[in-house]
Amino acid sequence: SIMDDKSFPYVFNNDEINDFINEAYLESSKWAKFIRKTDFNDVNFLGRINLSNVSDYEFSKRILKINAIFDNNGNEIPVVDYRDMPSNWRTVTGSVVEKIVVGQNNYGLSVYPKVSSGYLVMNIEYLPEVLIDDTDIPLIPEQYQPKLLDYVLYKGYTKNDSDKRNLDKADKHLEKFIKNFGSSYDTIN
Repeated sequence: SIMDDKSFPYVFNNDEINDFINEAYLESSKWAKFIRKTDFNDVNFLGRINLSNVSDYEFSKRILKINAIFDNNGNEIPVVDYRDMPSNWRTVTGSVVEKIVVGQNNYGLSVYPKVSSGYLVMNIEYLPEVLIDDTDIPLIPEQYQPKLLDYVLYKGYTKNDSDKRNLDKADKHLEKFIKNFGSSYDTIN
């Protein structure tokens, strides 16, 4: 309606608009850091690592930032660089995780010592699941949800269509989106 796409054949189909909305949702989540969570009860929580007598654990690429890591008793575990560990650290076993060892890969961490049971819980900032159904509710605060429209309009006005393409309007809507949610190289480009 805002872009005056009211008559058939439509310039924008529903799938395309849904893609724009999801892209806005993910971009806003990425830079505004609205979605932060620690959950000790949910066994399927994105930020939970079940321990199984190995040193290395991968975590989801949807995790943007790990703020802290706790054992299953709620104790925060210190994080150390792998270069500060003794040479045999990967072979040591124990009953509780004493340290989180980082620096070896982008989507993983290691524990010291190896522990055969229990779990770790991370306090994370993460990308939510995309919205699929009309009844799905974005995880960002309700007062910011209408502001996602600026990104949708930015995408719409940059579409390569002789009637709807308007780069001046696109830039104005992108500026509004950045004002509300922040910016990044990815958002601007």
